[in-house]
Amino acid sequence: MPVTTPLEPPPANTDAAPEANERGAALAHQGRFREAAAAFDEACDFDPENADGFSNLGVVLRRLNDLNGAIVQFEEAIRLRPEFAEAHYNLGNAYSALGESTLAAERYRAALTYRSDYAEAWNNLARLLNETGHHAEALEACTEGLRHTPDNPNLHNNTGNAYQGLGRYGEAVREYKIAVEAAPGMSEAYSNLGLALKETGHLEAAVQVHKKAMELSPTDVGTLTNYGSALQAAAETESAIAIFERALSLDPDSMAAKINLATALMDQLEVNRAIEIFEGIVDGVALGDELPEHALAHKNLGLSLLLKGEYEAGIRHYAWRWETPDFTPRETALPLRGGEDLNGEEVVVLNEQGLGDTVQFTRFAQGIVARGGRPVFEVPQSLAPLIVQADNVHRVIREGEALPETGLHIPMFDLLGIFAGHLRGNAPYIVADPDKAERWSDRIPETGRKRIGLVWAGRPTHRNDRNRSVNLEAFLPLLRLTDFDFYSLQVGDHAADIEEAGLSSDLIDLSPRLTGFSETAAALSQIDLLISVDTAAVHVAGALGRPVWALIPYAPDWRWGLEGDATAWYQSVQLWRQPEPQDWKSVIARLSDALAPPEKKKGRRKS
Repeated sequence: MPVTTPLEPPPANTDAAPEANERGAALAHQGRFREAAAAFDEACDFDPENADGFSNLGVVLRRLNDLNGAIVQFEEAIRLRPEFAEAHYNLGNAYSALGESTLAAERYRAALTYRSDYAEAWNNLARLLNETGHHAEALEACTEGLRHTPDNPNLHNNTGNAYQGLGRYGEAVREYKIAVEAAPGMSEAYSNLGLALKETGHLEAAVQVHKKAMELSPTDVGTLTNYGSALQAAAETESAIAIFERALSLDPDSMAAKINLATALMDQLEVNRAIEIFEGIVDGVALGDELPEHALAHKNLGLSLLLKGEYEAGIRHYAWRWETPDFTPRETALPLRGGEDLNGEEVVVLNEQGLGDTVQFTRFAQGIVARGGRPVFEVPQSLAPLIVQADNVHRVIREGEALPETGLHIPMFDLLGIFAGHLRGNAPYIVADPDKAERWSDRIPETGRKRIGLVWAGRPTHRNDRNRSVNLEAFLPLLRLTDFDFYSLQVGDHAADIEEAGLSSDLIDLSPRLTGFSETAAALSQIDLLISVDTAAVHVAGALGRPVWALIPYAPDWRWGLEGDATAWYQSVQLWRQPEPQDWKSVIARLSDALAPPEKKKGRRKS
């Protein structure tokens, strides 16, 4: 065989390398990245021991979206100079762009090992930690970064993100304000500030801040979507819809904009259009390729179908709630399915929703018993003394107590999918404690006048509280009626509204003695009629079989359906619906007319 001489690499031309590097840098500055890459490649050929050349080549390859090629160059730069902090940092950026979070974090930390004051590395490490849910670690990274560069707006922004992820919204607001003061053109920080203000209930301020973010980044779909969400929370639904549609005109595939648009349409009762959008999202993804947004679309589609009374299909889609951030799946024993004979086995119903939901779904104990099971309800502490007295409930487990390791378990909401037939005809299914009811008969005595209970506000942190709660002053037309005794069953901070509105002589405050739902049930047993917004009090009264007039917002919760003044859930509850969003005035006028004819409305109630 012929003998060939091995090819030797060309001799290094270290004198030419700097010129090629300078040329590459100039081309990159002009945005001519392909030509810049060729120049940096030349520099590496001229001087294969020059780590800067390989790092520069990696940077422009990343700009050309050749991430794998960029990684090769950064790794070579680090091989040549292990302490090259910038190369570690840029390698971290490349890994981050590929979704390799663990590898990216390793590179950022390596960069900081060699250069502890590297603000960009601290910031990107914090950003990555926030994105992966490690908010406490992100906060530590930001704190260390700010020790070196205390006025860095990006680090303050990421500090705000960490606080927001930890649920510390007030501190998040503070950090975002520092960020926008340091960088008035930083739309991302304005947008994040708006999100935090929204969480703290400062909706008008949130709208204004999001508007500023939109003015700074008018074509950024995420910024527009956040602005629309703030408008929706502030009950400016038509404006929100217009913003979401604008976002979709820029990016028709934006999942967040689609979901928010559909949710806003639900607030306008354009239910079928909303369902069409949700279905388009869930039908447009292959099994196994689902993203978190798809789970949210499934969940919201489920609620939309439930609102229409399509319970079977609604529950099927709502099962996706466990894949959304608001729900945490629980490891349990054998799950209850539909159809099996329970043969005296305990069925543990796992609490997962609000207080009113727990009362509402306790009715399904009847279905479990009908199948031969023994219902065990996990309930909040405040509800335990009431639910333990419910019909067919075998026993209760207070939240925080250990669950039995044997028996069947089922999330509370899933009962609807199995026992939806057990709706009509089973109220009342809760009774008031007889001893407590007797004590309350002295506190709410018979006077010959009709005794009316009033609840005007729900839990302020409820996502729909702005729409469901009513200012106490709006009930003045009722409180001025004669021949009625009015009692407040309002608890929480809003109980103070009575004194603040100067209505102590018109409305007897029972809140000091309403120390739990068992006491509330006993008080309701002495009331002739409860008038209440959509809160747990409606469910307790309905489960007791006591007369209730429930004030339902224009966009109702799924359980109340789209129309009608009756509900399958409680025979004693009558629904009074808003004809238009935010219109409680006409609803209360109708209540007043129903309670008393016009001649009874002259003058104030006499005691």
